[in-house]
Amino acid sequence: MRKFHWVILLAVCLGLAVAVSVAQAQSVPPEDGASIDGVTVAGNLPWQYGVLDSEADEYNGKYVDIAISPHNGVVYVSYYDASDGGLRVAHSVTPGTGDCGPSNAWKCETVDSGGWIPNDDTGQHTSIDVRWVDRTYGIDYNQVGVSYYNATDGTLKYAEYYCSVSLPITCSWSTQVVDSPLETGDTAGLYSSLKLDSDGDIVIAYQYYDDPDGSMNFTRYYSLRRAYYVGSSAGNCGDDTNWQCDTIHTRSYNPITFPATGGPTAEYISLDVNYEDTVFIAFYQDGDLYYTWYQGFGGSCTNTGWNCVLIDSSGDVGMFASLHAPDSNADKMQIAYYDSTNGDIKYAIMVGSGGTCTSTAFTCYAVDEVGAGFTQLGLSLSVDSEGAPIIAYQHDNQEQYSVVSLKVARPASRMGQSFGIGNCGDVPPGYLFMYWWCETVDDGYQDIVWEADFAAVAVNPEGRAYVAYYEDDSYYMEGRLKIAWQEFYMSFLPYLSKQP
Repeated sequence: MRKFHWVILLAVCLGLAVAVSVAQAQSVPPEDGASIDGVTVAGNLPWQYGVLDSEADEYNGKYVDIAISPHNGVVYVSYYDASDGGLRVAHSVTPGTGDCGPSNAWKCETVDSGGWIPNDDTGQHTSIDVRWVDRTYGIDYNQVGVSYYNATDGTLKYAEYYCSVSLPITCSWSTQVVDSPLETGDTAGLYSSLKLDSDGDIVIAYQYYDDPDGSMNFTRYYSLRRAYYVGSSAGNCGDDTNWQCDTIHTRSYNPITFPATGGPTAEYISLDVNYEDTVFIAFYQDGDLYYTWYQGFGGSCTNTGWNCVLIDSSGDVGMFASLHAPDSNADKMQIAYYDSTNGDIKYAIMVGSGGTCTSTAFTCYAVDEVGAGFTQLGLSLSVDSEGAPIIAYQHDNQEQYSVVSLKVARPASRMGQSFGIGNCGDVPPGYLFMYWWCETVDDGYQDIVWEADFAAVAVNPEGRAYVAYYEDDSYYMEGRLKIAWQEFYMSFLPYLSKQP
């Protein structure tokens, strides 16, 4: 009998040892966040969703982006009104005081409807960011910047919400042109991606397309460009030459030769700035994922002041890239992107050396299988206050009634799962089990709604996530902007604010 007790005790000890080893294996890089803290609890809250902006027989919500004020948690969403050809912005307000969204807790407004040009089509490829301006004199406010594309004249534009310093203090939106095409047939501003750095300086990455003869028959050029505001007519582009536009990388492309020579570059651009205000840009070229940064000289881009690095070339990879640059010395660069060959959402994280990507400075692995061959797919990455990633994405839901759905993925440890064991994706190097926890947020209904053709995710200071996304309803022939959010209670409780 005594021997039997010893056997039981030994089995229990072995079980505990295995459990500890599993926990240790699941807590190695890329992200340690295994502790159950306030951010983890917030990240595990249930999701609610509703329509943010819609109009019968209209199409609102494409090219959506989202940003949250780090100071007061006000949520901002930029998007394209396809029916009226305009840029719109929504922001959260005190419930009941707004004019759109669940519980009228949002204010939706048109920022740019094209001005005097009839049927002007502006507001595509939006990118939004927000920064708190703490003034010694005047009122404190959220500086909001949006980059976007005007399809009528092929220009890159910028809109900003600004509050004056002098009396009477007024707050309003203003718009300006950042870069214009030099010739008919050229475009400036596709795939725009914007950030405000720690000083509030504006930086935008985008594609410039140059068709020299305008005929679409011979060699044309695709360029990755960066624009930043300099003011005082000290720049080389934009209204009153107040902007500086620099070419980072250029590719030529001739589609009529056999085989075709060269190829486009600077597609699916994603820009971010790190804690030192260094600019990093991810982009797609020839079926591969790249990133670049300014190093001054000796770089591998066509502008050798910039270094272009191939991250992943394992198939057709890199479309819909979404990049996070480190927020601190302990944080890591992270990128979510689409693997069209295998139909996966993939994730790359910088590890310095010994990684599994084409560039061994990165480790790459699948997050979830979503279906191959998407030509438009909502995909967005953000991080919480401790650098743990969250990815919002469109998922091909063939086994259910809906064609596609909106899903989110987070590290299983962030979701409070036992030993950090996930339910989707690859098993990363150094792990024993899946790393990601994937869940459906909005699965649409009965084959008539395409959810999340466009999607953008952000995390507020408490760790609660918001996802803005587009819903294409083929039955009612209209598009809607939707919002999904996590909350502590069943009623809608955004941060309270009466001003953007």
